[in-house]
Amino acid sequence: VSLISLLGKMCAAVDPDAVQRRHRVIQEIYDTEVGYCENLDTIQSVYAEPLRLAAEVIHNPILSPDDIRLLFAHIPTLRTLSRNIVKDLRTRLQVGLTADTCIGDVFQRLVPFLKIYSQYRTDYEVATVRIHELEEKNPRVRSFLMKAKDMPQCAKNDIHSMLIMPIQRVPRYKLLFAELIKHTWSTHPDLPALRSVFDQISAVASGLNSDRSEKFSRVLAIQNRLANCPNLVEPHRLLVRESSFTLLRRNRRDPRYRFYLFNDLLLYGKARKFVGLLPLQRCWVRVFGDSPKLSNLFEVCSPEKTLRLIAKTAQERHLWVKAICQLIDHMILNNTSSGGGGGGG
Repeated sequence: VSLISLLGKMCAAVDPDAVQRRHRVIQEIYDTEVGYCENLDTIQSVYAEPLRLAAEVIHNPILSPDDIRLLFAHIPTLRTLSRNIVKDLRTRLQVGLTADTCIGDVFQRLVPFLKIYSQYRTDYEVATVRIHELEEKNPRVRSFLMKAKDMPQCAKNDIHSMLIMPIQRVPRYKLLFAELIKHTWSTHPDLPALRSVFDQISAVASGLNSDRSEKFSRVLAIQNRLANCPNLVEPHRLLVRESSFTLLRRNRRDPRYRFYLFNDLLLYGKARKFVGLLPLQRCWVRVFGDSPKLSNLFEVCSPEKTLRLIAKTAQERHLWVKAICQLIDHMILNNTSSGGGGGGG
């Protein structure tokens, strides 16, 4: 007699109420997955596909191809994942739920691909900012989004409500699997797989709630703080450090400048207004010896501009120079390893 058949006989002796509770959770997992899959279909059919087709045939499309990729690049993959889950769960339900029905293996095959949700979260943060910008500046975008919201399949959900659904789905998976494990007895053949799936989904959910969102918010806060500031929000961009320095110009000192070091650029402002920025990939740093009249001086140079900065202390200068040099080296190394660095102009 096989182990599975023995476990099946043990399952058959379980309290019928316990079996029913487990079946209700499985049904809820299926029903909510169907609804989620339908919402992904709506994003694709109402938003992504019409905008993509318009960008291919219209000289001045509503959204550029770059914006369309930013907003919707991951939706086809997420749809495929969800459709596979729905298909496999539907097969189990059509056969009929029994005391020993298993669904853990359905998700075990798909969980490794759920890591795409982490990338979706990063891009979603940038996409949200971009959508707000487009809605404010472009009447055609605003009109398209309003009409899309009124379509029956959107059920009055605007694009922001639709695009956040994938982010909400992973925590929902976690809650549903916690509930299913709660109603799966210790001898059930599905329990090991369910626990494995739960652990992996929990890891993805923790990643979605990591400090990445906080770092993104810091970049956005700086953009909003400085008048006339260009768009700073990019998926890769992080704030490394910020500080006030005295800017030395023609032997005149102005202590009112605030500098923001990101992992790819140095930005500075004055009196809550954007002044300028230097891409780090085109920069180098020079440090000067101290004199009785001038100490803690260093320069951040580019082909177009040189900033002569006076730090408050030697330690502050050391930390900034070290951070800038490390970031420059890192960018040059990455550019070289990816085959960049050349090109005419």
